[in-house]
Order: sequence, then structure tokens, then C-alpha cells
Amino acid sequence: MSCDHEEYVVLKERGRLVTAKCLDCEQIFTFKKEKDVKVPVIVNRRGSSEKSSVNLERDRMVVLDEILDLGDEEIEVHSIEVGNKRVKSEKASEITSIWGISLTYPKVVGASIHFPRKTASYKVIVDRETIYNVGDPIQVGATTFKVTTLITERGKRKAAYGDEIKRIYGTPSNISPLHVLEVYDGP
Repeated sequence: MSCDHEEYVVLKERGRLVTAKCLDCEQIFTFKKEKDVKVPVIVNRRGSSEKSSVNLERDRMVVLDEILDLGDEEIEVHSIEVGNKRVKSEKASEITSIWGISLTYPKVVGASIHFPRKTASYKVIVDRETIYNVGDPIQVGATTFKVTTLITERGKRKAAYGDEIKRIYGTPSNISPLHVLEVYDGP
């Protein structure tokens, strides 16, 4: 009867050479770790995209919405391409490219305030970790408004983290604001 050494404890690592002890048969064996693969990454930073890459272990599964560390910044994975297909998860060795959004830069979303005769539209900076709710009073510039709708990447929500929001809709309000959002002046 032979053992595949599927479950083991690493005893020693030297470069790519690994000495391990099998947890099933207790045999000590050595193997060579495969080289990492360099996976192309397209990083979206507030509307502009830039090519980058990340070195990953060949067998490492990459999953949508996970956070990847590129060294100088972190990205949230929004798309995984394998050939011409988009998938929800895949081994690094099979991935053609990863598309992600930089978490280093502030999250910028649209905000529309509906007045009786006009709508004011802004680009605002939201805190990624803050939960925003329908009904929350928010201040943008000199205007305070009550949130009527939150649009996220997965549709309308009654509550969402700033990181998930794409657009905020509201109507003017006199209530003291829970959140003060800065108007974004960039592109």
C-alpha cells in the first residue's frame, strides 16, 4: 500500500526544497516546491487603469472579492479571466489576468440630491469601512440630505459599507448629519 503524502508537516525548508513528515504514514520525504507564477493584474484607480503583476503559488486559488497584496498596494479582486471567460475562482497557474480595484485610494461614489426643480450631482469620498443606511442624514458641502436609495454593485440596498456603494440618492433635509462627505475634485 502506497501513501500519497497529502497531509504533512513541514520540517525544513531550504529555498524551494522542502523536507516534510507525512501525517498518515509518518514517512519523512523531500519535494521541490514549484516556482511561483507571475499573473498580470489590471488595477483600477478612480477611473484610470494601470497594468501590474503579482507572483502567486501555482496552486493558489484566487477568488472574486478577495484582497490581494501587490507589495505597494492592496486590491480587491473584481474579475478573474481565464482565456476569454470570466470565472468566480481559479488556480493562479490558469489565470490569464486579474482585474482589481485599488484599496489604497479613497472610494469615490456619485451622490445625487433631488431638489423640487433640479438635481445636484456630486462625486464624493466615502469611508470604505463605514456603514451607510437609507434614512441617514448626510452633509455634502453646505447641503444636508436624507439618503433615499443606496446603489451597490449588487443592486439597491437599505444599508451598505462605503466600499460597496456606487451611488447615493437623497432629498434635502434639516436633520443634523451623521456623516460629512468631502466633494472629490479629481477626474
